[in-house]
Amino acid sequence: MCPRYWFLHGPTGTCFRVFTDRKGFYGAKDACSTHLGGPDRTFPGWLAGIHDRETDIFVRSLLAHGQQAFIGLFSRNREFVWDDGTEYISSYQNWLRGEPYYDFATITRTTWNTSHAATQRDYVCQMRAMFQKPTLGCEPMKIGDAFSPMVCQVSVQQSFGSFDEIVIENSQHGRLLGCRSDMKCDKSNDFMTATISIARTTISTTVTVDRVVARSDDGIRWGCVYHFLKTPNNFLTTSCKTQVYSSPTGLKCKHTISDNLNISCEAEGVYPEADSHLEHYINGILMAKWLWSNAENTQYQDSNNHVFYRSVFQKSTTGELNEGKHTLKVVVYPKAQFSSSRKKKDASESYSFDFIILAPTTPPTFSTENDLDIKGGKLIVKDGDDVRLICAVIGGYPPVYYTNIICDEGVGEPRERETWYSRNQKAEAKFIAHRQMNQKSCRCSAKHVSGQYKETSSIQLDIQYAVKTSVFTLNGMIDDEIELRAGEKANFKCAATGNPKPNLEIFHLYNKGESSKSLGNISNSEELPINVEVAEDMSGIYTCSAGNNLNTEVQTLRIHLMVIGPPRPCSLREFEHQFSAKEGHEVQLEMCVYAYPPISSLKLAKGALLREENYEIKFKYTYADEAMAVVSVKIQASKVQLGEFQIYTNQDEVGRSKLTFNLVPYQKPSCPETLEPVQVGTRFSVLSWQPASDRGMVQTFSVLTVDAENTVIDRQHIRDDGKTVMTHNVTNLEPNSIYRFLLEVENEQGITECQNLTLKIITKVDPVSDSSSELIKVGTIVGVVIVIVILLIVIVVACVLIGKRKRKIQNEDTHMYSEIKKTSDKQGGVNKRDEKHMNSTAQSHTFDQQSDATEHNNTYTNHVAMRINATDTHKEFLDSSEKEQSKPVKPQPSPRKSRADGDISTSCLIIDAKQVNNGQTKEAINTKEKSMKVRPNEHKAKKEDAGGSEEVPDNSVILKQANKELVYIEVDIVPKKEGKPNRQPEITDDSVTYASVNFNASMYNETADMEDDVKQTVL
Repeated sequence: MCPRYWFLHGPTGTCFRVFTDRKGFYGAKDACSTHLGGPDRTFPGWLAGIHDRETDIFVRSLLAHGQQAFIGLFSRNREFVWDDGTEYISSYQNWLRGEPYYDFATITRTTWNTSHAATQRDYVCQMRAMFQKPTLGCEPMKIGDAFSPMVCQVSVQQSFGSFDEIVIENSQHGRLLGCRSDMKCDKSNDFMTATISIARTTISTTVTVDRVVARSDDGIRWGCVYHFLKTPNNFLTTSCKTQVYSSPTGLKCKHTISDNLNISCEAEGVYPEADSHLEHYINGILMAKWLWSNAENTQYQDSNNHVFYRSVFQKSTTGELNEGKHTLKVVVYPKAQFSSSRKKKDASESYSFDFIILAPTTPPTFSTENDLDIKGGKLIVKDGDDVRLICAVIGGYPPVYYTNIICDEGVGEPRERETWYSRNQKAEAKFIAHRQMNQKSCRCSAKHVSGQYKETSSIQLDIQYAVKTSVFTLNGMIDDEIELRAGEKANFKCAATGNPKPNLEIFHLYNKGESSKSLGNISNSEELPINVEVAEDMSGIYTCSAGNNLNTEVQTLRIHLMVIGPPRPCSLREFEHQFSAKEGHEVQLEMCVYAYPPISSLKLAKGALLREENYEIKFKYTYADEAMAVVSVKIQASKVQLGEFQIYTNQDEVGRSKLTFNLVPYQKPSCPETLEPVQVGTRFSVLSWQPASDRGMVQTFSVLTVDAENTVIDRQHIRDDGKTVMTHNVTNLEPNSIYRFLLEVENEQGITECQNLTLKIITKVDPVSDSSSELIKVGTIVGVVIVIVILLIVIVVACVLIGKRKRKIQNEDTHMYSEIKKTSDKQGGVNKRDEKHMNSTAQSHTFDQQSDATEHNNTYTNHVAMRINATDTHKEFLDSSEKEQSKPVKPQPSPRKSRADGDISTSCLIIDAKQVNNGQTKEAINTKEKSMKVRPNEHKAKKEDAGGSEEVPDNSVILKQANKELVYIEVDIVPKKEGKPNRQPEITDDSVTYASVNFNASMYNETADMEDDVKQTVL
């Protein structure tokens, strides 16, 4: 009942203690007030109050001999009062004689004394004993249920004295029930009864109210008072208020989840206002329990005008929701003080719902709305493209509630750094791509309600832009002309910017830029350095090419390198410098050399210097920019001897140098050392060989194609073009077949068969024909049979027609040849070459009686018709009667001589020509209205190439062998007929207006006795 060191005084129900930490009166008073007592330790203590003799004896017994302590009696306005607030009872005092003298009372073992307030003394404190108050339970009751019994109970000790009376009252009716110690009770209401039970230390009073709970019972205060003989009135009292309630009905809830959990619940029929709590389970384990105290309660009345409430609860959770199965249980109940959880549960209504929290398992993914290319973590766009970059997070429940894209500085101008975000699972960044953004990055992250999504993704901007060359130097110089000596180092450097990184290549330009040679290249790089040792053949123009998949740029700034050095042969073959000659015959020869500076003087010697009147020697640049020149030598017949000759040269900055050449006897050509395949396809094979020295003579190579049956199926002629390596493409081969290739070399001295250069190849399989051969085998057999039948019919008809035509052509050929022979004999005869050619040529001709030049410009049978002058045709074959004319006659209609005279008129003819070179067709076109496709600048030729000194008129055409291969030409002289297609006329004895000439022109080798006009035949 009392704390340690405190002593209980039963009659007063209080505790006393003497303190020896001396203080003044007011200090002692304050110290006592710090000690709390009473049933719930809420009442402050006070300086001891003594109101009767029994209490005086009890307090004095606590003191030691000679000890004097302050008690709670002091003078205020000349009147004594007690510190506990009670009046001074003058009927009981225990003053020492002569006291009170001062204003503050003290106590000793025998009497009361007085003292100054400031005197430091011991003091006696008093406080309420810590007994238990009576308990009275006002349990919340549901409207309409039976009234719950009320129990008032108190724990007592013998020191309290005997039980005297129990009083039950309420605020509505006052005293309702009173029970005395004889267990007799009186009551003011018939509906109440009481039962009293007394145990050794406990007195219990049970009050029963015999009616149902009404709405009006809410809030009534009930009191319970116990009276004891030795305690003050109302010392042990308690009270409570009745609570009535109505349980909620129709509880409904809904929820949403984004960055947190939002719950909203609604219930009706609640009295008084509703209260609620939320229970949160994860995978069946209670994780949290939240109280809802912020319900929105709206009043409404029932049919009896009783007030009820509609309550709405809203809750937003804070923090993260872990992954797993979540269960939320909402419990709504009246706002009342239930004595037990069971009773509270009975008055409640609950609602539960489940949901799953699952974080996404994949990182954010980038895409573009305008279908830009994303590869290998890079966004590939072009400079200036409109970029709409999307980052999305797929999966998870619920989806992520926040997505953002953060890019490096400089992306998303005008701000240096840009952030795009959205309140959902997809964010979009918009900006214009600029090359300054290249290699910058954008990162994407997202937030999930679980807090467990930590994945991020990044993408690098690959801004592609066109190539721009920035540097092209030679030994650090960008001068237009740079001179270096042979043997010095040349350091080329080409640099360019672009994305993708450019492919760089440095070119050496030839033939005034018409051809080029790669000096070196590099791919996917911004710089190309090339370090080489300068050689004489490196003079020329150099340029740098830079390109990527967006553009190719050739550097406009070019470097002109001139290599200072003595004359050097242009190729390895030039080193041999062997020329065929006959002693006693004049020799003319040319040598290609590189020389810079220009050769200022040349002297010829054979051991000793020759007289200058016995030879001519010249130096002339072919391409001055490339320092490529030709040294031409002409030696008089009397000075021609087999053996070595020397040419002494002189150059500024170089001085004297020597070139040598040898005159060797005429002999057949030598074979190359090797014949190799460069490439083999399904229907072709590219061959390569290195020609041996031609010794100054024109040599021609023949490639023979031999099939698996050892049959020569093709022969191609290739003239030596002077290159170190020659190639030739053999076409029209069959897939998956075996072929052998043989090589022959021919010059004026004869043919050399290179038997040791036999090459065997197998063409590749044609995947299309091979895979489909089985499918079309049956169709092929049927097709072959049909074709054979049709061919037999065609052959029979053709044989009949050809027989008739052949007889007519033979008669015409005999007549024509005799006429030409006569004319040729008159002019001194036909040379053997032309006679041989004529004899091997199938010829047919007829002549029209009249001609109209305007009717001959026509194209037919995929050939192009050309107008030429008859006097300009092959003179040995045609028109001997007009040979004495110095100028060709312009094409115009003119009367012809009779057919019997055997002369050919000079009127215009129409020629249809087709030139076939290695499977490619070149057309000669009517030069009167069109330009020639192959060589437009050759429409005119000096008459010295056609037999005279004046120019051939524009209506003549030169058909030239461009690549020195076999040329087959068909010529038809056919006028146009109105409204009818061109066709061969039927054979007739009547006078006709049709004439045709057919001949084969075979390729001639250049020989010493051939005239220049053989090289380019003028038709």
